[in-house]
Amino acid sequence: IDKPFGWGFNRYEKAFEHYKSKFPPITDEIGQFNKQDGTNNFVKIFVEFGIFVLIFYFFIFLFLINKKISIDLKLFYLPFIFTQSIRGAGYFNGGFALIFFLMLFTYLNTYKKFR
Repeated sequence: IDKPFGWGFNRYEKAFEHYKSKFPPITDEIGQFNKQDGTNNFVKIFVEFGIFVLIFYFFIFLFLINKKISIDLKLFYLPFIFTQSIRGAGYFNGGFALIFFLMLFTYLNTYKKFR
């Protein structure tokens, strides 16, 4: 709410430190967990990019409902995105960014073929 457009790329740790003072952890040891990655990509991407994340997940929704993209590709790409969103540790670990760009190029190529 403080920064609706996000804290900026790779600035999750700054947001963590900012809110840590407002919502202190039970112990100091707990306060150091997930300091850099937010324990999942959904939280991290929302903190860093704010409301622009809605565009990202709207694209994933469009990819999912697109009838021109084969079910094989959807079953290959989407589990990566969903599992990395739930429990991924960064954009470049586990193929999150790679799969997103492959999805984007597949989506664009689908419309290029049918023109």
